[in-house]
Amino acid sequence: MTAARIRIGVSSCLVGARVRYDGNHKFHAGVAALADEFTLVPLCPEVAIGLGVPRPPIRLARIDGEARVVGVTDPALDVTGPLDRIAAHPALAELDGYVFKSRSPSCGLGVLVFSEAGAVVGLSPGRFAAGVRARFPSLPVVEERALRDPAAVAAFAARVRAHHDRRCGTMGAE
Repeated sequence: MTAARIRIGVSSCLVGARVRYDGNHKFHAGVAALADEFTLVPLCPEVAIGLGVPRPPIRLARIDGEARVVGVTDPALDVTGPLDRIAAHPALAELDGYVFKSRSPSCGLGVLVFSEAGAVVGLSPGRFAAGVRARFPSLPVVEERALRDPAAVAAFAARVRAHHDRRCGTMGAE
């Protein structure tokens, strides 16, 4: 009997899925290398909430003192609530790590926040990434740009294995 492989969530575009707002992908070899050991679970939160491909771009904006995810050209498009709901999906509890797409208003860990007038007013995690981190604070997370060399991939993999062992109660099990 073979043990189930450890599961890592990944932004879908990083494994070659053409789900970005412009219809492209951002395939990343460091992320793909993780598939040798782990089961990669691709998810594009923007597609999961019903935004099409291609789609108008969105961004983080400070509106009335609150960070919201809104359309760049149509600020009436507000997907904050749907992104919060997808970050609370029960299937995420079965993951032992997550690789997020940098600079994404949904998935980045340090994303520009704009004023209603379009000026940069700060940095914040993307809305989906923030929700995942709040719900699962011990989950190892990383942006793809941190996985540029084999040593960085190995270090993240070690954190994922340790999380899995703690979550499943297998520390020290042979």
